[in-house]
Amino acid sequence: MAKKLKILHIEDDLDYSEMFQIQMKLISNRKQEEEFSFALVPSVEEAIRKINEKKYDCIVCDYQIIGGNGLDVLKEARKRNVFTPIIFLTGQGNEQVARNVFVHGASDYFTKDVGLAGYDRFYNAIKTQIELFETSNKRKELEENERKQRKNIELLSKTAMEFVEFSPDEDIYRFIGEKLREFVGESIVIINSIDEAGEILTTRTVVGMGKLSKGIIKLLGRHPEGITYNAKDENISYLTDGRLHDYEKGLYGISLKTLPKPVCNAIEKIYGISKIYAMGFVKEKRMFGNAVIFLSKNAELENKIMIEAFVKQAAIALQKRQSEKTLEESEKQLQILIDTMPDFVCFKDGNGRWLKANDASIRIFQLEGIDYRGKKDSELAKLNSKLRGSFLTCKETDARAWERGNLVHGEETIPDSDGSVRIFDVTKAPVFHPDGEQKGIIIIGHDITERKQAEIALRKQREELSEFAHTTAHDIKNPLMVIKGYAELLKETDETGMSTKIIKQIGELDEFIRRNLALADAGKANDYAQGVDLNVLIDGIAKTTIPKNIDFMADKLPIIKCDPERWKQVFQNLFINAVEHGKPSKVWVKHEQKGNWNVIKVKDNGAGIPPKEIEKVFDRGYTTSPSNSGLGLAIVEKIVKSQRGEIKVESKEGEGTIFTIMLPIDV
Repeated sequence: MAKKLKILHIEDDLDYSEMFQIQMKLISNRKQEEEFSFALVPSVEEAIRKINEKKYDCIVCDYQIIGGNGLDVLKEARKRNVFTPIIFLTGQGNEQVARNVFVHGASDYFTKDVGLAGYDRFYNAIKTQIELFETSNKRKELEENERKQRKNIELLSKTAMEFVEFSPDEDIYRFIGEKLREFVGESIVIINSIDEAGEILTTRTVVGMGKLSKGIIKLLGRHPEGITYNAKDENISYLTDGRLHDYEKGLYGISLKTLPKPVCNAIEKIYGISKIYAMGFVKEKRMFGNAVIFLSKNAELENKIMIEAFVKQAAIALQKRQSEKTLEESEKQLQILIDTMPDFVCFKDGNGRWLKANDASIRIFQLEGIDYRGKKDSELAKLNSKLRGSFLTCKETDARAWERGNLVHGEETIPDSDGSVRIFDVTKAPVFHPDGEQKGIIIIGHDITERKQAEIALRKQREELSEFAHTTAHDIKNPLMVIKGYAELLKETDETGMSTKIIKQIGELDEFIRRNLALADAGKANDYAQGVDLNVLIDGIAKTTIPKNIDFMADKLPIIKCDPERWKQVFQNLFINAVEHGKPSKVWVKHEQKGNWNVIKVKDNGAGIPPKEIEKVFDRGYTTSPSNSGLGLAIVEKIVKSQRGEIKVESKEGEGTIFTIMLPIDV
């Protein structure tokens, strides 16, 4: 069931508010949609208080209200970063008022003298603005998540290179603590080492104490760095799984009961510790220490996957440091490090020679069995003619990164081994020596092929929607203009004034069409995340389109994510087509699941369609009845295809017709 939309109605005329809510209820009932949930306030002060207290899906506001006007509410809401759609519905508006509210961010504007048809438009405006707002929020959220992910991947790649070049003279524990806090954000981070026997933990660094350090040192009687904890009799094996754990036993528990409990309680109170996370530095089933993260109240830990990836990097670095392996072994560990990354990663020296590449790079650049180390892109281009263009493009974009001296982002295409072309979002990070000489470059490529394909499909869908809207508008406006012409001819002799009213209504309808065309041309996507129960939908349509003398039966149908109004059109047109053209005694709706498809069939036992006509049924304008527009089945086909579906028709004269709709299960 769709969620109940919450509407804040700012109106000081209680009678009008009651009438308006009744109109909205009648429309929602007629459309078989969930009724709006209204909250009514009469004044500017109460409206602002309500907006602060609760989130609403839409705000409907009169212009003249107690304590000021609706513009005051609009300005205050936007000032407080509340961007909920605000639609004005006023009885005292004019063109200047409309301009003012739109300038300050109103979503739409109506006058109260709208009539019954106007309430339908207002109802649709509320639904449209809510859908647009939700779609915009989802897009922003996806963009923000992608930005954060890219930033974290860049940081992860940078630390990988820094771990490789880390000097034995530097404090690796301090480095790990500071970098980990970059991933975590506001927090206190403790890095502990563990002895060879796995029995003694030692705090090597504490990052993030800030102004609280004096108070903590006073309570402990010393600086926390250097404190040891006996792990022999405590179970810390849970830290060896290489995962981040939400620790619930407080500071006293995480200190392995080494610190006095009253001291632990006091530190928790001073810092306001609400969450503790712990993770071991684990590599090849051996733990080289652990990281502990303390969060204060109201703080949440994000980027858990990236934090785990960094701690795994740190574990490798600690293993390298502690074991003092040979250069060959160190290179092997680095290879394992970058191979844990899902995207392709490669390192080149300051002259563009390949040094290291992870498994993804080897696969994507088809370097299996090739000794790529020490070779430049121009040399690798000679080894694979299919990838020649990709390697030369890499060379050009490397030069651009060196020239700019900082991170460079761009899209690059790389042919796959199966003949297809993959698209990558590539980040290049040049590294320089202190004297400015080129030292190396880190390259990361994230496969965005599916995203780009989805964008192309969406763009095509928007273009088709625009074409469809213009075609429909043209077919509607032509007869409207004929009616208007006749009404104008009658106007001079019409004493009743009806012709004037007709002309006025035609003008309003023409404006309504114009606005909808503008919306279609703007390319707004219809992204319906809520599921629609086709059983309820079809039951309601059948009652209004299929006469009682025709038997109607329907299987249990699936729930799909769709625009219920558009899918009402689908089944209304199919049912009307069956009843009016087939003259059947029975109509069935069948459903079955085939592989990854939902298959829905609308079947009748009517007259059927002649073989020579069956290929034309989805053509725009095709009809066998002079009273029909010929758009019904064309609309059905457009709507089905917009859901990534397919529709086909089978028919035999004298036996009936079957329309088969195939929809992906993920719809």
